[in-house]
Parts: sequence; structure tokens; C-alpha cells
Amino acid sequence: MKAGGEWKGKYGFIDAKGQMKINPTFDASESFNEGLASFKRDDKCGYIDTNGKVVIEPQFDGAWGFSHGRACVKVGGKLGYIDKTGKMIVNPIYENAKAFNEALAAVQRDGKWGYIGTDGAIVIPLTYEEAGDFNLGLAQVKTHGDLCWVGKDGKIIWSPPAKSASIGRLIFG
Repeated sequence: MKAGGEWKGKYGFIDAKGQMKINPTFDASESFNEGLASFKRDDKCGYIDTNGKVVIEPQFDGAWGFSHGRACVKVGGKLGYIDKTGKMIVNPIYENAKAFNEALAAVQRDGKWGYIGTDGAIVIPLTYEEAGDFNLGLAQVKTHGDLCWVGKDGKIIWSPPAKSASIGRLIFG
């Protein structure tokens, strides 16, 4: 099911044939991930299931898609993660946070990036200037002004011979 876009200032969902499946009653919405979609109503965000039933009441300042059973949410200007019941699994203490990829999420606190597991435990310490998503067991990070790739243990696997300008994905071909 896809977000159907705006209709008279509200958002709903359509199926692959373009048929309206969930009426446009939301101020904003995201696509479905792992069976749930975030929505915004009256300046608060919550989650619905594929039938349009509210399964997590609107209570967050921001809400994003689920990945590995966790979704990033904003509470009071900070980011944390909930499970599919709405239970806060990782307290909102981060300035920036990304979706889980390969069971790790890049998070930023006090200006430094690192990685947490789905339980919220820090797996790779927050020491980087930038941090990308894990892909095929590697993530690109910036440390001391240099870009390199690290493994899931945080050890540098490879550094490019020339400095790059931004974080990207490593593509094997």
C-alpha cells in the first residue's frame, strides 16, 4: 500500500491499482514499513496498521518508519526508538538518529556519531563526525576529517586513498 498523497489538505493510502484503501484523514503520513505507517494529526504523530486502525496513539512530535521492529520517534526535541506496541525501547536522548540497517542504527549525541543495537545498547562508541548506514556489513564514517569504512565491531576495514566530501554507500560490483 502506498501513501495516496494529499487530497483537500489530508493524506490517505491507495493500493497498487490506485484504489483508496484508507481515507485521507491525516495531516501527514509516511509509507508502510513492517505493517505500520506513521501519521500526523493535530501536531502529534502515531501509527496505523494496513486497515487504517490506530495501533499507537498520536503522542510523538515526529515519527518515522519501522525497521528491525523499531521506529525512530521525536519527543521534546530528542530522538529515541519504540517497538511496534509503542513502548519506548531507546529513550529519546539523541540529537540525530537513523533507521536500523543490519540491526544497527547510527545515532548522534553531543555532536558525535556511533551505532546502537535494537536493544539500545551502544555497539560502536559515539566518536565519529559522520556515520552512514550499514550495508553488506560495512558503514562509511568520518573520523578526524577522513572517510573510511568500518565493520560491525567498529574497526576500520578500508580507507580510500583520496579524501571524499560526503558519506555514501559502498557498492560491490
